[in-house]
Amino acid sequence: TWDIQWPVNACTFTAESVCTNGICNATQLSSEAALTTKLRTESTDTSDPSGVRTINSSMRTIAPGHIDTDWKALGRKTVNIANTMDITIDCGSSRSATTRVQVTSSNEQ
Repeated sequence: TWDIQWPVNACTFTAESVCTNGICNATQLSSEAALTTKLRTESTDTSDPSGVRTINSSMRTIAPGHIDTDWKALGRKTVNIANTMDITIDCGSSRSATTRVQVTSSNEQ
């Protein structure tokens, strides 16, 4: 899920593999590109409380019911991630946040 106060048209998602000693294998690079593409081209989940819309739109547009209140863009997307990734929301002008999604062999959620 994401929660962006004062969204702008510059907001984007990027996925970056976390690699051993900074060296990524082909599978990691492929997963990184596939996840970034998915986050930039697909729609939010059908269970998204703000309704189904493109992820880009959900990041750049104030969610219904949030105009004149907290001015937030909200969204939800469920994805399978096979490798540890850093996922960044970047809205330009030094407005960004990165979250690490750690993938281990124990299949926790």
